Amino acid sequence: MKRDLQELPAILVEGAKAVGKTETCTQIAQTVYNLDNEATRLMLKGAPDTILRGQKPVLLDEWQLAPEMWSFVRHEVDKGLSDGSVLFTGSSIRVNSRIHSGAGRIIRMKLRPFTIQERGMATDYIHIQTLFNLTKDDRISGQTKNGL
Repeated sequence: MKRDLQELPAILVEGAKAVGKTETCTQIAQTVYNLDNEATRLMLKGAPDTILRGQKPVLLDEWQLAPEMWSFVRHEVDKGLSDGSVLFTGSSIRVNSRIHSGAGRIIRMKLRPFTIQERGMATDYIHIQTLFNLTKDDRISGQTKNGL
């Protein structure tokens, strides 16, 4: 994502709740605006160009609470917003929302959760490549102590 941001002016990071969108983007961003804070939201609503003066990249977390920020950034991209400028994170917008998709301006990236292996929750794994190499006589089995 960090490399992609160097070549793109604005990125929306999407993914399931608690997958690490904000945490990941906070590690990249130089300036963070939490739009679930009413004072921050009102300040940016009155002066959206404030985000252009922040050290880049700027993270707009919970952007869906201030959809006018999306439109502002979209128009700034049209005007030549420099690469590596803005990251958006937050929940999905409502299906009936009248907000512009951002197509061609704000690039969408999916953040997926870690696998059980990546989380270090188990030591034995069945790898997909192994499944492709099975013969009809091979048997595969396993067990885990992990629960819900």
